[in-house]
Amino acid sequence: MSITPVSPGEIPDELQVQLPPGGMGSVSFWVENIGDFPNGDNAVITVTGMESTVLRTLKISGVTTDEPFHVDVGSENRVMITLDFEVLEGVQSGASGMIKVSASSELNAIESTHVDLLVDVITIHDLQFTIEDETSKTVTYPEKAIFTIFVTNHGNVEETVVIESSEALRFWSVNAVDDEFKLAPGETREVEIRVTPPNDLFQDDTYDFTIIVMPKGLPVAGQPLDLSVTAEITIGISLLSDDMVQIIGWGAILIGGLLVIILFTRSRKESQRILKALELESER
Repeated sequence: MSITPVSPGEIPDELQVQLPPGGMGSVSFWVENIGDFPNGDNAVITVTGMESTVLRTLKISGVTTDEPFHVDVGSENRVMITLDFEVLEGVQSGASGMIKVSASSELNAIESTHVDLLVDVITIHDLQFTIEDETSKTVTYPEKAIFTIFVTNHGNVEETVVIESSEALRFWSVNAVDDEFKLAPGETREVEIRVTPPNDLFQDDTYDFTIIVMPKGLPVAGQPLDLSVTAEITIGISLLSDDMVQIIGWGAILIGGLLVIILFTRSRKESQRILKALELESER
């Protein structure tokens, strides 16, 4: 009997598996009758190793079977078997070992073949992202800039994803739609980043900032993304440069001063007119 992985690795008779504590996985094998007995043969499957660490379940053509594992394999035929395994409760990250899956013939038990399954119990945090557009955008004030990123969990545990931005400067604001969410291994989530310029912008301004995608509570596993937004002022507003704003300010002060002088002069003339009227009235 011959046993080989359905999806072999770099070494034909060896596979490597990484599982988180409490994690589950499965591996499928072909069991092939390479003997010459005319009436066919039965394969005897044995699974040994890591009994106290990993729970193993064997399925033959999709049907769960109990030990001892016997597989009816006809002459010049093969059967697929699947080994499901689950890391037992209480096993911590860092544990490792080997599970040996062997196949032999009932009619010739001396000769057997096997595949070694190397199991590492380890938690892998691996969040990655891609961006749909360019990392720099230009908008017309007061429009918002919108970036779309896709976050994928390439690790082996469900993550609570947190999206944070660098400290806001010059009254710019950065907001992620859904800045905290759960993501299972292999899943991808679309996230919208909205960037809003200040309310009192008088000239073109470029704002550089950083978005960080990380597992909650693990900033060291975060992935940074540098972004940039330029807000351009329309022609009517762009005339208000620093010099223009200063001129307008001094002009406003001058006009205010002239208004005060005019009001004061008018008030004084009015007072004098009233006094003369009272004097004439008293002479009568």
